[in-house]
Amino acid sequence: MVTRWPLTGRDNDLAALINARRSHAPGVLVTGDAGVGKSRLLAEFIGTEPDRPIIRITGFTAMRDIPFGAVAAWLDATPADPATLIESTVAAIVGNAPANRAPLVIVDDAHWLDEASAMVVNQLASRRHVFVLIALRTLDDAPTPIGDLHRDDVVDHLPLQPLTFDETRDLLEAVLGGRLHRQSAEDLWALTAGNLLYIREIVTADLASGNLTTDGDECLWHGQPGVTETLTELIDKQLGRVADAMADLIDVLAIAGSLPIDALTAISTVSPELVADAVAADLIVVTGDPPTARLVHPLYSEVRLQRMGQLRRARLQGELADAMGAHPSGNPRDIMLRAVLAMESGATEDPVPFLAGAAAAAAWCDIDLTLALDRAAVEAGGGLTAEVAYAYHLTVANQGRAADEALAAILAKPGLPEDQTALLTFVYAGNSFWDLQRPDRSEEILAEALDHIDGEAARATLIGLRGAIACYQGRHSDGLRLTADALAEPTLAGVPHIFTAMGRTISLGATGQYTRIDEYRARAHDDAAISVPGSIRYSLLTLELQAAAIAGDLATADEIAQTYSTEASLLPGFARTLTTYMRGYSAYFRGQVTEAADCIRGVVARLAADERATPGWEYACRNRLATLYALGGQPEKAATHHDWMTDHPHPSLRYVDSEILLSRGWVSAATGETSRALEFAAQAVELTRERGEPGNEVLALQAATQWGDDTTHVRLAELTDIVDGPRAAHAAAHARALADHDADGLWAASTAWAQLGDQLAAADAAAQSAVAFAAAGKRGRAQLARDSARRIARTHGFTTPAIRAMAAPAELTRREWEIVELLAQGLTSREIANRLGVATRTVEGHIYRAMTKTNSRDRTELGAYASGKVRGAGT
Repeated sequence: MVTRWPLTGRDNDLAALINARRSHAPGVLVTGDAGVGKSRLLAEFIGTEPDRPIIRITGFTAMRDIPFGAVAAWLDATPADPATLIESTVAAIVGNAPANRAPLVIVDDAHWLDEASAMVVNQLASRRHVFVLIALRTLDDAPTPIGDLHRDDVVDHLPLQPLTFDETRDLLEAVLGGRLHRQSAEDLWALTAGNLLYIREIVTADLASGNLTTDGDECLWHGQPGVTETLTELIDKQLGRVADAMADLIDVLAIAGSLPIDALTAISTVSPELVADAVAADLIVVTGDPPTARLVHPLYSEVRLQRMGQLRRARLQGELADAMGAHPSGNPRDIMLRAVLAMESGATEDPVPFLAGAAAAAAWCDIDLTLALDRAAVEAGGGLTAEVAYAYHLTVANQGRAADEALAAILAKPGLPEDQTALLTFVYAGNSFWDLQRPDRSEEILAEALDHIDGEAARATLIGLRGAIACYQGRHSDGLRLTADALAEPTLAGVPHIFTAMGRTISLGATGQYTRIDEYRARAHDDAAISVPGSIRYSLLTLELQAAAIAGDLATADEIAQTYSTEASLLPGFARTLTTYMRGYSAYFRGQVTEAADCIRGVVARLAADERATPGWEYACRNRLATLYALGGQPEKAATHHDWMTDHPHPSLRYVDSEILLSRGWVSAATGETSRALEFAAQAVELTRERGEPGNEVLALQAATQWGDDTTHVRLAELTDIVDGPRAAHAAAHARALADHDADGLWAASTAWAQLGDQLAAADAAAQSAVAFAAAGKRGRAQLARDSARRIARTHGFTTPAIRAMAAPAELTRREWEIVELLAQGLTSREIANRLGVATRTVEGHIYRAMTKTNSRDRTELGAYASGKVRGAGT
């Protein structure tokens, strides 16, 4: 870690100070909250004037009531009236320096200046003998003589704002020397509100504690900041000394986070007048309807909680629980908070608040809290209801073995109603499928249960899961038939309903029947919003996003990602992780590689570190991240994720098999093995045809087209009449133009892809059109297409075989150029042969012909020729 943090996000502010100085302005008044970076900005400015003497005047709280206390060093010892002392002090500060070496006067913490010292500063600026920089918190805090400088327009005013998200992230990455995962950056920015001092203190503490970790060039913050002594002192100073009642108000909000005013004023020591005083003192803010109070800064809570005594905390928790019980809001956060307060204070033995809190926590994806409240409900005598909730949430928490034992024990109890038996069996079989990754056992559990259950509603619960499992396994015909039967049962609800919808959404997307999701979407959304854990709800939404993207409805995919990312922006960790993934997944389908990798890289790191995360998420995310690394020119990193997937197979997620093949194809393409990439594409096409997945087949054929296969147009034309959505038609037009070597058609395909939103396909079609225009002798059009392809690729951070092929000499065949590219990477003929699966002699023959066509004297010169071509093309 660097010892001196770079000045980030303040370039314009520093330029404003420099311009003021050069324009002979008398000074600048710099305002901003404590820690926002005023002193650092002034220090940077001083560094731009190395030849000028510096006069520092600093205000202190202890000296505020002492006349001339801040300027005592220049005060004439001879007794005199105040006006004379001010005059002599100004003269002492200015001295006899020539105008070109007049001192810079730096006034820090001017809000603590006594009136006489403030008048000295006023006169220094008003007489224009020196350049005065004055730093204070707000104009309202300014002593009258300092405020007069602003009111009379003597000095400029530069208000410093907290760092924006992008500025905060840039600063942290400069300090940490690596890429900070997006969610980590968002969380740190939200916690610190862009306050530079807060950022520095938290980063320093968390690097030392291991809460902020680096892995190579990637950095991850794990939450729960370290609170340093410096940070505590700073926040104590900002809060100031408060009376006991005000301290109760502050600490209640530290515990609660935020609280409706009616519940807050139900606390015995908190009155409406006290709330108004706290707002006036800038300690709390009140917003919303109903009016809700919170502390002005998130870190105030962290500091107050750390310093709160156990007995005081227990007393306030008890009062807060009573107040919230008397004024229920219905807000899930408040339901969770009341349950936590009751659990920690021991204020109730009623299981109902614990069960309600657990359900709310599950909806917010806070699984640790969910399990804690479930256990409290069991211990409070919640009976079978609490036991079932706990067992189910164990499956959500990826504790498959514990869930399996708990569910088996409950199912063994005599006298269970049929509908409850069906629901428990659903969870039991689902846990076996997703958490234990034993699909065959899941099928056996369901088959045995269906032999003994007769009720239509109960059977629909189990049939829905059988259908969902078939969909996840890539058995789409069975899956669609069974899920349709289950959804026809009007009583199907809750988790069974949503899992049935999830499976059906997978299969409708894969089979190209995307628009049929509308048949059940609204019902599923309404049910998911009120009856299932957040992780399951977001899973359904992610699968809808996937189906939309497969079809080419990228606008809907974006809308899903943006809508639910906004919804989850204030939720705890895992909900944010899932919606960050949604944003990345949508960008992934758009070919926005930099943005997608920025999101998904952090998601993978968090999933890998979270033992509660269902392994299926990590499996699918790693595959997509591997593709992004390959497109970004980092095939070695991509291969590590494929290796992980090989070591951690997930037999329940067969629906991503074709996507995995295409991901491996992109990795081969990134290493220059385009022939091998096309082999992966052919395998993906064959697999999708075997399984009846025309939607996924379009994706495989589109990839093959982008990799240069000019034989895909016939099948894509057929699929245009079979598959919903615009992707098939766009891919067919692209493939037809490639087959016909139609430069204008390829350029039109690029434009169409760009309008649809697929930037990767747009760049590849433009690159292919550039090659076709060049072959036709249309140099101007070729250059236009080349520029377009490069611009898109640079903007979104990728490189592809089509873009690299723009650098290939027209006289070389595709195979010759492929081998020359590998030769340029330093591979021997034998290594190239092994990569491409051909004989070494065949490789040597291609190298000889390429040397002849390019007038290269030897292999080294041929490799250098190829490298120069690629660099010259800017690819």
